[in-house]
Amino acid sequence: MKRFNFKQKLSKRKSIYTMAAVSLLLSAVAITAVYSRTMNSLEKNLTQISTTKSVHQNQTGVSDPRVASTLQSTTALTEAATEAQPEPDFSAEEEISEAQTMEAAATTAPSTALQQSFIRPHDGEIIKAYSPDVPLYSETMRDWRTHNGIDIAINEGDEVLSIGKGTVSKVLVDSAFGYTVEVDYGTLTARYCGMKQGECVSIGQSLEKGDSIGVVEAVPCEAESSPHLHFEIIVDGEEKDPAKACNW
Repeated sequence: MKRFNFKQKLSKRKSIYTMAAVSLLLSAVAITAVYSRTMNSLEKNLTQISTTKSVHQNQTGVSDPRVASTLQSTTALTEAATEAQPEPDFSAEEEISEAQTMEAAATTAPSTALQQSFIRPHDGEIIKAYSPDVPLYSETMRDWRTHNGIDIAINEGDEVLSIGKGTVSKVLVDSAFGYTVEVDYGTLTARYCGMKQGECVSIGQSLEKGDSIGVVEAVPCEAESSPHLHFEIIVDGEEKDPAKACNW
């Protein structure tokens, strides 16, 4: 019968445990080394990514590097296009503006040709003055009324002259002032009242200074006065004193 050697068995078991422990220790060391390298590498990558993001964010204000890159490209293209675009030339606009200003001035201001001197329509005496505010007595109407023109003494059948260069704008029959001729002289309009129908100028007719307007007949609302021409001046739609408006 074979004897059991307890010490020998125990020695073998110690050897096995020792080898297992050494193996575990080596495995632990290897795992620790791999873990350390992995963490170092990961930390380095994270640092690089963080640095890249920070740079892009500082340059573009956008955290995503891809978006930042796109914005940078767009900005570069815009700056290039702006640098390539020529400065605007305002000379043409200035010329147009000047032309428009001259045109407006020509429209609002009378032409030099219309800035003319005016003669009297007849040499007769002024027997009733212009009085738009103070009423004057009317022998014909037997009342007091304002007088928006002047009455120039003239014999019936005498010629009345154009005070300047103009165009006949109206010819009409007025119940109070009789046959009336209006002539546009540009800066003002003259109204000749009490003319003889059939012996006067016609609408659209051009007149030179001193041309005949026609002959005087009578003014119905002033028939009791001595023969005369009732003469009115209109400037910008308002009746004015003929003597002052025409600088007589």
